[in-house]
Amino acid sequence: MSVVNWELCVICQKTSSDKLQCPANSKRTDVGQGYKTFVTNLREFISLGDMPTDIPHLHQLDDGSGMNNTLTKNKANWHKNCIALFNRTHLDRAHKRQSSESNNGSQCKLTRQSMGRPKECDSICFFCDQPGALHQIMLTRK
Repeated sequence: MSVVNWELCVICQKTSSDKLQCPANSKRTDVGQGYKTFVTNLREFISLGDMPTDIPHLHQLDDGSGMNNTLTKNKANWHKNCIALFNRTHLDRAHKRQSSESNNGSQCKLTRQSMGRPKECDSICFFCDQPGALHQIMLTRK
């Protein structure tokens, strides 16, 4: 079992020509906010089961004092490209993928791409909501 090298990117643990960023060295008034945001988003990705990339030493990013404290204590660094995988936009997309997978088959969404193409949901009866059970309907005029 290897140990986290805090001098490298905590996400990929690789050396690169890309410059490392350290939220602990931020000039913002809320120094370390980057760690809080990363931990919050990371937990959401984990709960969705949709990690954008493998973090080889994930379990070692918490030394028992909480992940945020561990990252702050060790002045964790990351590459801009690595941390971008855990931003809000990617998280929102993961939530959207999750909800579309859970609704798969129960709802059909028409899009420009799907227009004119047969889909599974084309054969769901709108009266009884059963797939393949199509009913013949006739209108009568008085």
